[in-house]
Amino acid sequence: MSDLTPEEFDKKADDIYKRISNKRMADIKRIEMKYDKEFKKFDKYFDNYLENEFNQMEKRIKSQYELNRIMEDNKLRKNFKF
Repeated sequence: MSDLTPEEFDKKADDIYKRISNKRMADIKRIEMKYDKEFKKFDKYFDNYLENEFNQMEKRIKSQYELNRIMEDNKLRKNFKF
């Protein structure tokens, strides 16, 4: 065995733990940054898709509203008698 006192052993163990922990945190941060960049790309595509879908739905609603208005006008014309 070594000639370390319990306090020295604890100090060395803490140093080793900190080094491992810092390395692990750096790896995690690197992976997070990589996936954050990928997620931002995906998020941009998804936002564009939702925006397009919203615009199409808005156009469909406007056309349906216009169609309903025309149909109502036609019903009123048919019921109107001179």
